[in-house]
Amino acid sequence: MQNQVRKCISQAIKSVNGVSIPIGEIPLEPATLTELADIQSSIAFKLTKKFKDKPIDIANQIVGAFEQHDVFSSVSVSGPGFLNFRLSNHYLVSAMKSVEEYIEKCTNQTATVKPLLIVDYSGPNAAKQMHVGHLRSTIIGDSIANVYEFLGWEVRRINHIGDWGTQFGMIIQELVEREQSHQEKFSLDEIEDIYRQARKKFEDDHDFRQRSLDRVIMLQNGNPETLLLWRSIRNASILEFQGLYNILNVKLNLKCIVGESSYKDELSNVMNELVDLNLAKHEHSTQVCIAEVPLNKRDNPYPYMIRKADGGFLYSTTDLAALRHRIKKMKAERIIYVTDNRQADHFECLFHLSYSSNWSNNSPVTLLHIPFGTVLGDNGLPLKTRESRNVLLIDLIKEGTQRSLGILKSRNPDLPENELKELAAKLAIATIKYSDLSMERQKNYIFSWEKFLSFQGDTAVYIIFASTRAKSLLRKTNVSGLANLILPEVLAKVERDLILEIIRMPTVINLAIEKHRLNLICAYLYGLAKAYHRFYETAPIFKNCSIKEREFRLRLTYQFALIVDIIFSLLGIESFEQI
Repeated sequence: MQNQVRKCISQAIKSVNGVSIPIGEIPLEPATLTELADIQSSIAFKLTKKFKDKPIDIANQIVGAFEQHDVFSSVSVSGPGFLNFRLSNHYLVSAMKSVEEYIEKCTNQTATVKPLLIVDYSGPNAAKQMHVGHLRSTIIGDSIANVYEFLGWEVRRINHIGDWGTQFGMIIQELVEREQSHQEKFSLDEIEDIYRQARKKFEDDHDFRQRSLDRVIMLQNGNPETLLLWRSIRNASILEFQGLYNILNVKLNLKCIVGESSYKDELSNVMNELVDLNLAKHEHSTQVCIAEVPLNKRDNPYPYMIRKADGGFLYSTTDLAALRHRIKKMKAERIIYVTDNRQADHFECLFHLSYSSNWSNNSPVTLLHIPFGTVLGDNGLPLKTRESRNVLLIDLIKEGTQRSLGILKSRNPDLPENELKELAAKLAIATIKYSDLSMERQKNYIFSWEKFLSFQGDTAVYIIFASTRAKSLLRKTNVSGLANLILPEVLAKVERDLILEIIRMPTVINLAIEKHRLNLICAYLYGLAKAYHRFYETAPIFKNCSIKEREFRLRLTYQFALIVDIIFSLLGIESFEQI
């Protein structure tokens, strides 16, 4: 919609004095004088130097140059030079049908050849439980993947878990010394407890440290006993992770796991390749290998370590090997990494070395790091337990489920207990996800159950309530689709406001994925829900209205409910029939 309006403005400006303005440079905002217009533009203020005139005079010239157009029912000037546009009923019907076609196209894709996108996200470390620090990568990454799929990309989700390295030498050595090396199954709680004790011994006991490092070498060399224990630890970790992904309604599964261990045989190769290309160098008479990488925000090159003095490789080396594989073997056209802000320098180095190595063989490949901020507690510090430990993700979900259950019981006292519990679990996940995704991605935010479970304001609960209101009406009818939709000659303000929100859907989704800002989708959803609540409360459907009004309002309700469910699915949130 907005691009069509911008195109009309651009044509009018060009007819005034021959100046061509790119449509992307023409500002559009919701009208402040809603009784006069639907959309306004401040473009006249930007043209004062080119036109050498006052904004009010420029605006009047532009309006005078507008040709008859079925997009607008009126074009006017207000204030010191704002252009005001009232969209015609004809255009609103067309725009609503375009949204329906957009949804149909995206949900029923027929293309057989699609561009390949890889999204690398979540990536917890084996032998440790997932905590709140894994939340943002997991749900932001999954939602980004969902939106790309909706827009027609072939998406490969990759869970690059930390399943290789020194920590396994510690744990396995501790198990051997405890004479638990023949144990076939472990719980992740048990493994994590062993890891804590082994790590303390590793730091305090020089002999145990050396035995653990020797055990790492045995792991790398394929010692059968060591490999068997490593697999047991890894499998227990993956089983725990998958349980959480299922609860979170995240699409990561066993096929998505491509851990650090997958690239262990390629680390020397990728290092040698970078050395041969003069992108990295060995330190004199040591095993250290470093790439000196120029970074945008640093005066001096950044020392990007590829191999340590003890001959061990780092996660930077693994990431290099993984990226080379994704470009050369998988032929990805775009690769996205979703990690926290602190890894910005790492990914700038990684991408620089990739482009310099020309692994894509001059084929276009886009590498993107999507950074995010930290989840904080009420004290403004990273969210922790009272014992200053990371809050486990499962504990956060359990707390949310209990809080949701209390709210739902008070609203639905007659609902069976098992249904209440199921609904509470869904509401907890919806609240966690929406609350996170609605935030500015790169900023920290304070996690507050009291705020996020409110029926007022920008919350999942508020939107779900609007959706269930709509569905309760639709259950009484058989309305579906917008075929033969006719708008009333006179639209009530709440009807027009709801339509204006509905027709923004494609623009918002496209812009959100262009900027990788899912909060734009959440903000749209909140505005849409606000418009529907006002519509529901003031535009009767089954009483005090004509048959034509009822039919029209039911179709608005249908499209609203459909859009909420679609966007919820993009955010990884299940749909709701009641709350």
